[in-house]
Amino acid sequence: MVFKTITFDVNGDINSDFPPSPDSSPPSTLCLPLTRRCTRSISVESQRKPEEPSSISPSEIDFKFPEQKQLRRFTYKELRQATGNFSSENALGEGAFGKVYKGRLSSGYLVAVKRSNRKFHSGCLKELFQAEVQVGKLVMHRNVVPMIGFCEGTNSKERHCLLYPFIPNGSLMSYLGGPPRSLIPLDWPARKHVALGLARGLSYLHDNCFLRIIHHDIKPSNILLDENLEPRIADFGTAKFMHHSLPRASLTAVPYCIAGRSSGNPVQKSQGATCSNEGKTTHLWGTPGYMAPEFSREGTFSVKNDVYAYGVTLLAIVSGCSPSDLRRLAVTEGFHATSVWVKKLFDSGNLGQIIDSSMRGEYDEAEVETLIKLALLCSQDSPAKRPNMSEVVVILEGSNCSLGIRWEEFERKGIRDAEEQIVTDREFSPEELSCPR
Repeated sequence: MVFKTITFDVNGDINSDFPPSPDSSPPSTLCLPLTRRCTRSISVESQRKPEEPSSISPSEIDFKFPEQKQLRRFTYKELRQATGNFSSENALGEGAFGKVYKGRLSSGYLVAVKRSNRKFHSGCLKELFQAEVQVGKLVMHRNVVPMIGFCEGTNSKERHCLLYPFIPNGSLMSYLGGPPRSLIPLDWPARKHVALGLARGLSYLHDNCFLRIIHHDIKPSNILLDENLEPRIADFGTAKFMHHSLPRASLTAVPYCIAGRSSGNPVQKSQGATCSNEGKTTHLWGTPGYMAPEFSREGTFSVKNDVYAYGVTLLAIVSGCSPSDLRRLAVTEGFHATSVWVKKLFDSGNLGQIIDSSMRGEYDEAEVETLIKLALLCSQDSPAKRPNMSEVVVILEGSNCSLGIRWEEFERKGIRDAEEQIVTDREFSPEELSCPR
C-alpha cells in the first residue's frame, strides 16, 4: 500500500453545509487505501512481503493519512454558552471520558457536548480524547455518529470537550434491559433494522476506511438511535487503529472499485507489504460480557473482537436482556455457557423463553432464528470461526447461502467447543468498565 504523508490542519471551520452521512458502501466490497479521494479493492496473488506493524497510534495518524473532513476547533467559552454553563439540567449522561451535555450553538444547531473530567491528563483520558478526534476526522457513515468539532482547554479552568450532533432518541439500551424501561420497547421490524444498520456501520469501520478501526466497546448503550431509529455507533474512545492487511491469496477476483462502486476495471495485484490481522496489548478495556475471550485473556485485538460484541448485542436485541441476565438464566437451567443454553433452546424449539416478551409474540419466527444463529456464530470462542461483518451484512440483507454453510459447521463442531470454554463470572467495579486498564 502507498500512503501520502500529510499533516492535518484542524483549525479550519467545519463546512457550513455539514453533510448528512452518506449511504453505506456495498457491504461485500473490501476497500483498501489508495489515494486521497479513492479506494480500490485488489486481489492478492504476489508473494507475501515482510509485515508492517499491525496497529497505529492516534498520534501517528495525522502524519500518515489525509483528512476526510475538517473539524471545527471551539473555544471553551462557546461551549459554556451553548450548554448554559454546563448546567445539570442539560446533562444527558456520563461515560469514561466525562459527562455529556445537551447544547445549542449560536446558529441554533443542537449538539451533544462531552466534557472531560478534571483528571484529563491521566493517560486513560488522553487516549480517549485522541482516539475520538481521529475517528471524527476519518469516518463519515450513516451508521456512525459524526463529530462536529472539539475544544482543547487552554488553562487549568478549562477542559477538553468533544462535539457531536444531538441524537434525539437516546441509546438502544433505553429500549432494552427489561423493566423498568425508560422508553417504549422497540417492535420487531425496528430491532431487525437496528441489527442491520449496526452491522453495516461495523463493516464500514473494518473494511472501508483509510484505516481499519476496531471500536472495542460495542454494546447497546453505545448505539444511539436517531429520529428514524437509524442506529449510530458512538463512543470511540477505546478504538484501535490498524493498517489493512493483505495476507497472500486471501482474496481473488475482487472487482476494481472507487469509493465502494464497481467500475469494471481489471483486477490488480498487490505490490505492497502485508501486515498482521491482529495486535497485542497489555492494557485491557471494554465491558465485561461484551469483551471477546481472546482479548480479556491474552490482550489480542482484531476486528473479530467487534464481531464477538456484535453477537452478544444481537442476543440483547432479541431478548431484551443484558449478558449478565442471560448468564444467570443459563446457570439457573444448569448451563455454564450462555451460548450452550441458547443452542439447546434453539434445538428444542423453545426460543420463546429468551425472546423479549414486550413484543407480545409479534415477530417473524424465521427472522428471529436468523438473528439467533448469527448471534451464536459471531460469539464463538475462536476468532477464526466468527464471520466478518461484511458477511453478516450480506446475510441480514437476505442471502442465506453463507449462513447455511456456517451453521452446518457450527452444529458439527461449534457447540462442542462452547461446552469446553472456561467461563469466568465475577463482578467488576465501575472503574474497570469501558476504560483502559
